[in-house]
Amino acid sequence: MAKQFSAALVAAVTAIAAGETSDEVLRNIRVVDAATGEEIIRVISADTVAGTVTRFVVEDGNLVREGNAFATVTEERAIRIEWIVPPEASDGAEPSVAGDPAAQDEGQA
Repeated sequence: MAKQFSAALVAAVTAIAAGETSDEVLRNIRVVDAATGEEIIRVISADTVAGTVTRFVVEDGNLVREGNAFATVTEERAIRIEWIVPPEASDGAEPSVAGDPAAQDEGQA
């Protein structure tokens, strides 16, 4: 017998960026290294399609400073963006692109 779900689940976003993606979405996702399954912390932006993640540099548990700013690194690596608790979509509703900068760009083309 097939497992039945009460409501459709919303697919995880494919790209996030601090200041662009809503706080509600950012609080409910995690960025994960696709090869190891380990969570990537201190993420500023991530794009699963491009395979890039920009994050703050951390040494001994502390953010590293470069002059008057915190140091960042952009890495090319296979990543996944996962829901911590998947939100539910209403039946027949289109998934929202409000928290997905990549989807917003596609909608403007």
